[in-house]
Amino acid sequence: MISLSYERLKRISLSEKPYRGSTNRFPLYGRRQNNKYFLVDEENGETIFRAMYGWQYKQKPITAEEYAALEKAGKNVYHDKTENTYALWHRVPCEMGVVRPDNTFEFTATGGGYYQGARGFLSDTSYGYFHNDSRRGGMVFSSGPRLGFYPIHKGMRVDIKTMKPTKPITIIGKSVDRKASKKLMAEHQDFFTIAETMCKAMTLESWLDTAKTIYLEHEDRPADFLWLAESMKSSAPLDAVVLYALGMDINGFRWRIKNPSSWHHHKTAIEVFGAMRARLCKQIYKENEDTFKTVTYEMGKVYPPSMWGYTLMVDGVEVEQYGHGV
Repeated sequence: MISLSYERLKRISLSEKPYRGSTNRFPLYGRRQNNKYFLVDEENGETIFRAMYGWQYKQKPITAEEYAALEKAGKNVYHDKTENTYALWHRVPCEMGVVRPDNTFEFTATGGGYYQGARGFLSDTSYGYFHNDSRRGGMVFSSGPRLGFYPIHKGMRVDIKTMKPTKPITIIGKSVDRKASKKLMAEHQDFFTIAETMCKAMTLESWLDTAKTIYLEHEDRPADFLWLAESMKSSAPLDAVVLYALGMDINGFRWRIKNPSSWHHHKTAIEVFGAMRARLCKQIYKENEDTFKTVTYEMGKVYPPSMWGYTLMVDGVEVEQYGHGV
């Protein structure tokens, strides 16, 4: 992440003018790339830099009266009929992370985490690359033996020069007792394998069209989404993925699919599949704990793919890996 080093950003903030209309917004690269910039800020008496890239939409609560007026004006508003709440979707910049005086980078993305473009942005700043690995729990960084292989979790800090986490991560996987789990594996492994293959092959446009079609076929039975998904695992695995995601409503998936034009940075099919599988595996594990044994893997080394996901611990506390949700 050498291009995000503290000294480089400090030098830019002292030698270049901020963007027009701002006192603390500076270009990360060229001034024409105005979607890639950093903000100078202060925290606990220290100057920090917030690396920014792109935009996301967030909800702002509004009243029923405001909803009616804004809807009439053609604004992007939302009415949750179940909770009878109203909201306005507004665009806000995406923070990729915070660069601190000790030359560390803290991963701070919120909401849907790091979408495909954001992972590309981070990869461009690094000697390695960031990607979502559905069989390794979510977002990971990989750069061979020199810089290591690490899962990326919320609040994680890395040394910008070496890319090593400032705090050790304990990576805990699940080893399955084959004899005891034969039936359990048979019920889910084929579904996971086939669905993952299908999702990897889909374009984003095809995925959104397919998901919306499946949603519209069953929108009058929201209480049955999970039951329908379970019943379709063998006969229609892609339908099952969509219905599981709808039934779990991962990060507002129902609304996103119903209103695709109102969202930017949609998650791809394989990203949604990864989040769905993580949630489903967690449920399966809780219901069948006796079938599994835990295995701990060394931080920085490549650990094997697993259909059952991983648990990350830092200082004895479980942390959330980016990519579990959408």
